[in-house]
Amino acid sequence: ANLVTGGTVAAAVDSLADKDLTNLSAKGKTAITTIADNAVTNTVTDTFVTDKVKKGSITSQTLTITGDGKAVGADVTIDLKDKSITASKLTEELQTKINGAVHTNGDNITVADWAKKLGTGKVAKDDANLVTGGTVAAAVDSLVDKDLTNLSAKGKQALTNAVTNTVTDTFVTDKVKKGSIKSTTLTITGDG
Repeated sequence: ANLVTGGTVAAAVDSLADKDLTNLSAKGKTAITTIADNAVTNTVTDTFVTDKVKKGSITSQTLTITGDGKAVGADVTIDLKDKSITASKLTEELQTKINGAVHTNGDNITVADWAKKLGTGKVAKDDANLVTGGTVAAAVDSLVDKDLTNLSAKGKQALTNAVTNTVTDTFVTDKVKKGSIKSTTLTITGDG
């Protein structure tokens, strides 16, 4: 057994790392990083992770799940099963909105409401909207019957003025074919 001096021990220990590794050289740090990288790369594999994760299956009464039903290591596709959403599974607010919606065939709306919503047009040349009977009646009320029985006093006066100013003695005589009247048995007086 050989004895060594404290200086020899100190020189030997100075080349070692302390217990907190605060005195590692750059070369030592690189060596530790390489060892750690190799350990992680060779140890932490898909199988290692999958084996460490708590395993369970994904199941559903309303969804169709394809794949192996596991969330780790496999693709999982989820689709709604046919007829899986029913009115009872909808929120009350959504059920109320659906129940209050007007059917496209109008079977759940009153005729008055239907007319009110659709009868927005006017009796006008370029209006393509639907009109109600009331709108048509209002437009027709301002017109005269073909037999003129509902002609107003103002209308009658306008018609009288038009006829009076147009039908004159000259107007009538100009429309009659002119010629002479002769008779062997009658006496004709006037300009004949």
